[in-house]
Amino acid sequence: MRFIAFDLELTCEQDILDYPHQIIEIGAVLFENDEFISGFQSFVQPVSPYQVTSFCTTLTGISAAQVSTAQLPIFSGSLQGLAGLLKPVTHNL
Repeated sequence: MRFIAFDLELTCEQDILDYPHQIIEIGAVLFENDEFISGFQSFVQPVSPYQVTSFCTTLTGISAAQVSTAQLPIFSGSLQGLAGLLKPVTHNL
């Protein structure tokens, strides 16, 4: 059986529950049974104004510089890259 494990990292701030979270990294790993097949990782530069706080960098290991120089600077571009990983699992992409 093939399956994909997804991971999203978001902007964050300590002790602020209504912080405006935005996706800053997408990760996914394709497995067949228990075996790693391939993976995908992309930093994402949010479309609307954002801030990668020092708390967020400590928590995720992602810096503002990494997000601002993302190879795929818009979310839709990151999804196109992710679609390549999903093709072996689904026929509707």
